[in-house]
Amino acid sequence: MEQKVNHTVAETVGVKKTKKAWYKRWYMLAFLLVFVVGCGSDATTSSGGNSDTPTEETTSSETPQAETKATYHVGETIAVETSSGKYNFTITGIAETTERNQFSETQADRVVIIDYTYENIDQESDLFISDMSFKAYDASGSALATYPVTTTYAQGVGAGRNTSAQMAFALNNETNEIELEYYDNMFNSKSDAIIVLTW
Repeated sequence: MEQKVNHTVAETVGVKKTKKAWYKRWYMLAFLLVFVVGCGSDATTSSGGNSDTPTEETTSSETPQAETKATYHVGETIAVETSSGKYNFTITGIAETTERNQFSETQADRVVIIDYTYENIDQESDLFISDMSFKAYDASGSALATYPVTTTYAQGVGAGRNTSAQMAFALNNETNEIELEYYDNMFNSKSDAIIVLTW
């Protein structure tokens, strides 16, 4: 009889221990979940303007769309602010060239060279803006291919420094208008600025 009682008491103690352990596990899981979610939201916020922008666009589609679709022209400075700092760039000119590259497979009835400058205001890492940051379209909306002719190559510049560079595109119609889309991050689906060039 005593053995049964002792056995029952032992079973009861075992059940209590199991329940206690179960609650501890759930508390620990809940704590970890809150911790992970909290850290995740901090990382998104601190990772930069690019990850904040889509969130703002979903809550208010009018204002960010107007900012994304801001249109500039030759000589107008475009100020860009990112999580890593600020910089400016300006399309300073556009002109046609008669130079052709005999090794290029790109059809080019006309070739235009676009001059631009950029200034690293306070980014810690070097600022580098190449033709890969741009997509070019002719007046009909057809995408233009870059064209390999003699140009001034882009180079990285540190904070407080500036430089100038050039990019060239093949054009196969008679219109004198190109629309450039600029992407601070070339992997973004939406451009940060549009520059309309006429000559």
